Amino acid sequence: MKDELRDNLIARLRQHDDASIFPGIVGYDDTVVPQIVNAILSRHNFILLGLRGQAKSRILRALTTLLDPTCPTSPAARFATIPTLPSAAVAAKKLRASAMPLPFLISP
Repeated sequence: MKDELRDNLIARLRQHDDASIFPGIVGYDDTVVPQIVNAILSRHNFILLGLRGQAKSRILRALTTLLDPTCPTSPAARFATIPTLPSAAVAAKKLRASAMPLPFLISP
C-alpha cells in the first residue's frame, strides 16, 4: 500500500507543480503538507495529532485519493487480498496446491 501511495503521489506531483496536492486543505501548504509528502515518499508511518478543527480528518480523506480505485482479490479469499501473496489461510492453501496461480478479480 505504501508503494501504491508513493507512486500515485509522484504522478500527482508531476501533474500539479504549483497547485495544492491535497485540494480542500487550506493553510497547511508550507508546514504540514510537505511533511506528509516526505513521509509518503520515504514510505514512513505517520500519525496526525492536533486539536479539533485542524484538518486531520480532511487530510486522511485526501490521502485516500492517492489509492488506486480497484483492488486485486482472490476468489478463494473472503476479503480482499493480494492474489500472489494471500493472507487468508484458505487462499494460501489453494495457491500452494495448484500448479497454476489462482485467477484473481478486480474489485472496486
